[in-house]
Amino acid sequence: MNELRKDTDKLLEEVRQLDKFNFIFKRLFYRFPFAMALVRVDGNIEKANVYLCRILGKSEDEVTKMHFSEFTHPDDVAKDQELLNKMNRGEIDQYDIKKRYYSWVTNDYFEAHLFVFMVSPGEFLFGVFRELPNISNELKDLFNYE
Repeated sequence: MNELRKDTDKLLEEVRQLDKFNFIFKRLFYRFPFAMALVRVDGNIEKANVYLCRILGKSEDEVTKMHFSEFTHPDDVAKDQELLNKMNRGEIDQYDIKKRYYSWVTNDYFEAHLFVFMVSPGEFLFGVFRELPNISNELKDLFNYE
């Protein structure tokens, strides 16, 4: 009985640690000052942080109904898709690329540096991007950039 109690206590501590990690991860994801998304391997957005939503000018509900190609410049989609396909085939486990995104705030494209890595093979990848310095005044105002 004592052994069962130790096992139960250990399991409860592991659950507490997972809850703590989950809390920290969600805080970072939703408050981090770069655009981030959890993306399904087919390119559809599963989760989007507030910065991605703000810069695109869409709600999280709208963004999570989108494929990355819907807010990527048409000339940049093929290269990004090629890298995504390589990742899905296991040829690479991460990539970074400079590409253009569409913002419904400015009704124009802006350049950003995207970093993508696989978090769960066959399921999810994680993308983070930051805008390059020549972002528009409207987007600067949105993020209080100097």
